[in-house]
Amino acid sequence: FLESMVFKRMPAYVEAVGFKLFYHHADENWQCVWPYLKAQDVKVIHLKRRNYLKVFLSMSNAMRTRQFVSRNSDKSSQQPITLDYNKCLDWFEMTRAWETKFDTHFDDSLEIYYEDLAKDYTQNMRTIQEYLNVRVGETHSPLRQQARLPLNKAITNYAELKSRFASSEWAEFFKCGKQA
Repeated sequence: FLESMVFKRMPAYVEAVGFKLFYHHADENWQCVWPYLKAQDVKVIHLKRRNYLKVFLSMSNAMRTRQFVSRNSDKSSQQPITLDYNKCLDWFEMTRAWETKFDTHFDDSLEIYYEDLAKDYTQNMRTIQEYLNVRVGETHSPLRQQARLPLNKAITNYAELKSRFASSEWAEFFKCGKQA
């Protein structure tokens, strides 16, 4: 796929070609993707989230609804969900391990936080365009944030999870109630 769709010869007007690859997309049987990409002349944008709970909530909702992107701004569609403590813990630990591994895997990568991108899309896109060495211009995304409820409203057992994680390194994920 990568050789036939991404690393193929492109028309002259195409300045950059990219794709999204989640940590878990190239796990187990597809681990060969990481050394393959490292050997290529690629620019890597390492998009992270500061709050792993928000990522886990988003992923859980997407898996439940089978809706992985949103192009409308309908706030009424989000239903509260119950999250399992052990699954949250596993996700937090796995995500930290993935981030740590890929912080050093690629020699030259640009680290961007989703929260910063959402807060100042224009400036962050400018930073990305400059990093990619492409023409800087105005960009727009048709995608909309799916989750808009505060965490304490989006997660039915939020208080229980907050209490159970209170004395852990993950307590910081429960400090703000707002969804981002």
